[in-house]
Amino acid sequence: MNQSLKKPLVFFLVSFIILFVLAIWDYGIFHFAIDFFTIFIGLMMFVLAINSRVYTEKSIYLVLAVSYLYISCFDVLHLISIFDISDMGLSYNESYQYFAIARVFEAFVFVIIFGFIKVPSKVNYKLSHVIAAIVLIVGTLLIHQGVVSVYYIEGVGQSAIKLIVSYMTAALYLSSAYLVQRSKFKLNQKNLLVIVLLLKAFSQVIHASFIDLGDIYQTVAMILRFASYGGLYLIFIREIISSPYQKVYELFESKEQELLLLSERDGLTGLFNHSLTFKNIERMIGDIGRKKYKDLCVILFDIDNFKQINDSFGHIKGDEMLVLFTTILQGIDFKDKMVGRYGGDEFVLAVPDCHKPDIEGIFDVLNVILNEIAEEQGILITFSAGVVLWHMGDNATDLIRKADIKMYESKSKGKNQYTVWQHELKKE
Repeated sequence: MNQSLKKPLVFFLVSFIILFVLAIWDYGIFHFAIDFFTIFIGLMMFVLAINSRVYTEKSIYLVLAVSYLYISCFDVLHLISIFDISDMGLSYNESYQYFAIARVFEAFVFVIIFGFIKVPSKVNYKLSHVIAAIVLIVGTLLIHQGVVSVYYIEGVGQSAIKLIVSYMTAALYLSSAYLVQRSKFKLNQKNLLVIVLLLKAFSQVIHASFIDLGDIYQTVAMILRFASYGGLYLIFIREIISSPYQKVYELFESKEQELLLLSERDGLTGLFNHSLTFKNIERMIGDIGRKKYKDLCVILFDIDNFKQINDSFGHIKGDEMLVLFTTILQGIDFKDKMVGRYGGDEFVLAVPDCHKPDIEGIFDVLNVILNEIAEEQGILITFSAGVVLWHMGDNATDLIRKADIKMYESKSKGKNQYTVWQHELKKE
């Protein structure tokens, strides 16, 4: 058995035994104990959620806790009236009216939360306070004014209206259980919440069957309500206590992703960095062996006179140029291409299944784009490049080394051109 469940289960088992003994010995004490427990749990859920508002404010639990504050108020009025410990002159009928309104309100809260709230973070818990307070005030006034139908008749038992309300409330609880099961909310205790709602539904159905106060039906119904409140409190404890750890875990996970991104990507351009560029080229070579590609072309670019650009226009303009050149390379229309920043003003373009005619097409496109930019912005960007086609036995280091040799050959011949390993082609 899960150790986290063992103690609560033992507690509830012992509690059930004590409650059954109380029910046999003195039903009044039993009834008081159940009502006191449910009121206490409702208030404790509110206190827990409010004190943990930094974690619960954008969750369904704070809305639920606010609702239970006012449900507990209805239950207090029910308890006061049934034990006649005040001068309010309330009767059993009014007591069961409070009880019924509390259960209907509770059931509707679950239906609204899981049936109509799509984004819990956008729910204003203060508005929940206002709505619940209005329900409490209006419900109390209607009962005191005698507007609510008779629910309990002395010597007869529950009225037909009370039975209808009980079955309707049970249906709402069952609907809530269905909505919870289908909910897309992040609920760690979803199954337990479904069980809690089923217990509440069965409690209402059984409660509708009692005839005399304190008979077996009412006793079982109250014990089921006790169990449902215990389960609900357990859910709150687990969710609210685990929330800080969940937040820390999510923060750690997001930071881990950021660190992973920083370790793989160039901070300025967002391209693969030096290390990952090599790894991706190795992967593409492996894909040739796996028959995914037939060939691989690697091009190493170096922007001409980049130092002079930095010195003349400033490093910010130089960075803008690097980002612009990145965008141009990424726009080259080749399937499965890989663009990486080799370092400084050097870039790598790896294109699978690329042949010599395709290479000429790549440089023609680059020339057209760079000439258009020169006309628009008045800055002519040129580059020197080395091109190498993969041959059997070449690894990533071999390809980059060969491309690097040819790139420097292009520079030594006057820049603004590209050179192919074993072949040399001047730009038009």
